[in-house]
Amino acid sequence: MLQSNGNQNRMSLMKYINTVERYLMYAVVGLLALFVIPQLPSSFVFPREMLLTLSVALLLILFSAKLILKGSLTFFSGRFDFPVLLIALAYLLSAIFITPNKMEAFFLPGTATFVIASALFYFLLNQLNKQDKEKVAYSLFASAVVFSLLLIFSTLGLPAKIFFNTLGGAIPALIFLAVIIPLSAGLLLKQRGLAKKLFLGAASIIVVLGLLVSIKDLLPVKGNNNLAFLDVNTSWQIAVETLKTSPLLGVGPGNYLTAFRRFRPLSFNSSDFWNGSFTSSRNFYLTLITEVGFAGIISLFLLLLAVYRFRIAGLKTAKALSLVLFLILAAFFPIVTFSVILLFILLALNSQSEEKSFNINFLAQGTEDSSAFPSRIPSLISALPIAALVIAFGYFGTRYSLAEYHFNKAIIAVNQNDAQTTIKEMVSAINLNPRVDRYHSAYAQINLVIAQNLAAGKDLTEDDKNTISRLIQIAIEQGKATVTVNLTRSDGWSLLAGIYRSVMAFAQGADAFAVQTLSQAIAFDPVNPNLRISLGGVYFALGRYDEAIDAFKLAVLTKPDLANAHYNLAAAYREKGEIEKAIAAINTVLTLVQPDTPDYELAKNELENLEKKKPSSAKAAEGAAGSLIPPQKAAEPVIEPPLELPEEATPPATP
Repeated sequence: MLQSNGNQNRMSLMKYINTVERYLMYAVVGLLALFVIPQLPSSFVFPREMLLTLSVALLLILFSAKLILKGSLTFFSGRFDFPVLLIALAYLLSAIFITPNKMEAFFLPGTATFVIASALFYFLLNQLNKQDKEKVAYSLFASAVVFSLLLIFSTLGLPAKIFFNTLGGAIPALIFLAVIIPLSAGLLLKQRGLAKKLFLGAASIIVVLGLLVSIKDLLPVKGNNNLAFLDVNTSWQIAVETLKTSPLLGVGPGNYLTAFRRFRPLSFNSSDFWNGSFTSSRNFYLTLITEVGFAGIISLFLLLLAVYRFRIAGLKTAKALSLVLFLILAAFFPIVTFSVILLFILLALNSQSEEKSFNINFLAQGTEDSSAFPSRIPSLISALPIAALVIAFGYFGTRYSLAEYHFNKAIIAVNQNDAQTTIKEMVSAINLNPRVDRYHSAYAQINLVIAQNLAAGKDLTEDDKNTISRLIQIAIEQGKATVTVNLTRSDGWSLLAGIYRSVMAFAQGADAFAVQTLSQAIAFDPVNPNLRISLGGVYFALGRYDEAIDAFKLAVLTKPDLANAHYNLAAAYREKGEIEKAIAAINTVLTLVQPDTPDYELAKNELENLEKKKPSSAKAAEGAAGSLIPPQKAAEPVIEPPLELPEEATPPATP
């Protein structure tokens, strides 16, 4: 009797857990719009990027509870399980072995965490029966309807922006709604009742209107198109060069920007977006290949092959059409990581599952009471890895959320000119999550600005000098930390170089460090002309004009139509006394800038002075108001004697 009651209690609890599990899945799918809607003004209102991962963690806990209660592992396998598993494994291995900053990859949560969580969500959705999957489809459709209404309201000027999200954009919105159209048509055709048909028909019209609004948002406004897409040729060359360098696992999840900076061809500088930064390729497939290498290529091929085989047999279904449409759009648009969950949901909806069961409670075999504690030991052991994973993610996820909270407060304090609160909140954010480079970068720049303001004062006391020295040291430490969390990211090296360059006037040894770090930034961003102009500017300030000329020449070679490169080259020639070469460079500048602009007048004045063989022109240097920025000579020492940089100020070792 007691055994029977125990079994009944377990069955009741299992039924309750199954119900909670199903409705949680419906909710996650219904909230999918949070990952694609573009207009939310603040990304700190709610950690939406953690919504999926936290939901999957909760679902895994429920799965573990069922495992322990049931004593056997029962699951449904689908036609797409193997390629989905390979995709998740590719991102996991690439993040572990390739991505320089593991925190970015896993616990922000980053790209790897999100893809893996999406894959797990696919497997969890696969455990639902056909009827429950149909409800998932309705949840997805409902999400699109709500999303479309908010888009329409926003277009009409109604207050509908409070629910929107910065993680998405116009392209994710377009893809999301376009993919839902076939699904909504399929749901409409399945209905028999007139009332339901009318309701679903009206809802489908709303989705279509939302799609039209998203298309409108992509159209150029007054001849200007703010959407910048990396061209296919550049994307392909970056992918090929990445595979040459790291063939198996690519550059690491979420690390596309590093590949873009390092491997974009010189021809890219002739495009309108030469000075831009791209965090994804021209399409989803090239991004995946670049980030996870041949492991991604193999998994992607197997997925497309599985979909192709399924298409032959099942393209007649609306859900299949939605899946195929997503894959087609993914070949033309750069799909953001947070839209990948849509792919996995569609795969789950199209996956025809079959049940498989394994009895893991082998200790219960041959016993009368399978609920006895010894028989539960194998189930408990099987559930331990899942529990450990959830606990680890919960711990790091909580620290990340708190760090973001404090960083946001620091940014608010900066805007309010509250230096004390800014520093306090910055320190709190860094202590909670020291593996985020933007925390260190912001803190470094804040300390540098304060030091520069103090150094600009007159009659500095010893306390003032000590304070300036301490602030410089903190700025350098934080700049070094920015570099250390990702040694292959040129932005960090450029930031650190800028700090050294800024303190050259009152810190010994900063000039050599500025040259060293700028050279390293160039190594990871070799076709960036602005970095070479910065390096030339350091040489110019030091009076090393031959080296400055070489740097400016390389800037000209990387982008021949960059007026500022020619202008800086002219200044270096002028200081060296090579007037004819300086005149030739200035004449080039005049062909590159628009007449009747401050830049044109600046270059014209410089030309006149050069033709009079005047070695320098204070008027020209002071008149810079546009894109032409002349190199500056070394400033007179602000502090006498100059501050000595401590040994800790030495740049990190170059990789």
